[in-house]
Amino acid sequence: MTVNFKEGWETATLKCVMCKKSEEVQYDPARRKRHIQGEMVQDVWIEATDTYRNQMVGLRSGIYICDDCFPKEEE
Repeated sequence: MTVNFKEGWETATLKCVMCKKSEEVQYDPARRKRHIQGEMVQDVWIEATDTYRNQMVGLRSGIYICDDCFPKEEE
């Protein structure tokens, strides 16, 4: 038996404000609602990668910078 853990999820398209590249992201509407209502992204998506959290912040704010354009820390 296969369980579709993304059942009921929605898809949004994010466009990088720098390079204009578009990316699709899937999200759980109930968790997104918590984030929109003020919960911090790291509390709503504890298990998520930094990239996914950045996408969720961009979805909320309307300002998204993709991984290719986001400044990297010096190693």
